[in-house]
Amino acid sequence: MFLRRGDRALHTWSTFARGEEPFMQVFGLLDLTPYGRQETWENSPAGWPQDRPYEWMRLHNDYGAATSGCAHHADR
Repeated sequence: MFLRRGDRALHTWSTFARGEEPFMQVFGLLDLTPYGRQETWENSPAGWPQDRPYEWMRLHNDYGAATSGCAHHADR
């Protein structure tokens, strides 16, 4: 977060990793679904595919550029 005071820009706040989740509503919606984000920290049924946190998230121009070892992501 930045604050402009005249010609000066002040860096007032920043966050990294899981700190931005309150600002990204998609996470709250995914957490409401039966299998959530399918990340390793979640309690999922045995054999249900899970990835490391944020591995599923891509920038709009990165889809298809990276793949996961999980079978359910083979089409990425």
